[in-house]
Amino acid sequence: MNSASYEYNRQKNITKLTSENSELDDLLDGGFMPRTLYLLYGQRSVIRQIFLTLSVTAQLPRSLNGLNSQVIYVDGDVSFDPYFISQKSVTKKLNPRHVLSRILISRFFTWEQTVDIVINKMKGLDAQLLLISGLTGMFDPKTQSCFGDLLKILGKLKKFTLEKNAIVVVSTGYAQNSRFKPAGGKIMSHFADVIVHVLDYKNRIEFYRLKGGRFQKNIMWKSTPIPLQRNLNFWLGES
Repeated sequence: MNSASYEYNRQKNITKLTSENSELDDLLDGGFMPRTLYLLYGQRSVIRQIFLTLSVTAQLPRSLNGLNSQVIYVDGDVSFDPYFISQKSVTKKLNPRHVLSRILISRFFTWEQTVDIVINKMKGLDAQLLLISGLTGMFDPKTQSCFGDLLKILGKLKKFTLEKNAIVVVSTGYAQNSRFKPAGGKIMSHFADVIVHVLDYKNRIEFYRLKGGRFQKNIMWKSTPIPLQRNLNFWLGES
């Protein structure tokens, strides 16, 4: 049994994976930590960009706060974008083709396929980052067996984080008739180590940490682009 101070220092010295979103990273005490299951839910386009960015930063060397690892990307909501990946790779001085070759992609279109991929198809795969977008997209809360399947999936994902010393990040939509609760009910909320709710507004993005530490809200303000003519007038010295 370790003391609380030992655990604090251990976590403090662990390399955390950056999302390159300073507000989200701050919310997560520096970034995504190994041996942890994260649940992100809410605004899909924001979460999509986070997933794609992580697919690249995970391949950076550890000296640059990466994992130097290949990535498993289970795409349940058609969120994978090779063009974004390529552009992001160039900004990190990585070879886009090499980065794409180290991302193992799988897609599902039914709940049965979702279960099969996580329970059976991931055996033997080695990666320190596993991303599953739209995990509950085919989940039917009216079918009781789906809850049993979800329990098996989340148990498998928790085991993956521990056996591979890996980071697992899943995204979901909202529960039926709710704009606040994630799909998957109490099972999802119980198994996730960290839960982040993402809201997107016209002028800002809000991140709420609902589990995995004290409740915290961070706001990322969207920059307002300067109109082109106004910008030209400034440089020309015209009012």
